Amino acid sequence: MNKVLSVPNISCMHCAQHIKKGLNSLPGLKAVEVDVPHKLVTVTYDNEATLAAVEAALSEMGYPVAH
Repeated sequence: MNKVLSVPNISCMHCAQHIKKGLNSLPGLKAVEVDVPHKLVTVTYDNEATLAAVEAALSEMGYPVAH
């Protein structure tokens, strides 16, 4: 499954690297792509990962998802 998340706090490539490193440790997450100019995070995950876990991890890192 793929999901695109709006993350307004992304401002630079350092943010992108921090997000990728933090999310890649989640079980079931297959891929993480960060679009810095558009402030988007695209995650590819399987049934082991939940969107709630991804959003919680982003929030803990200081990058809450906009709804």
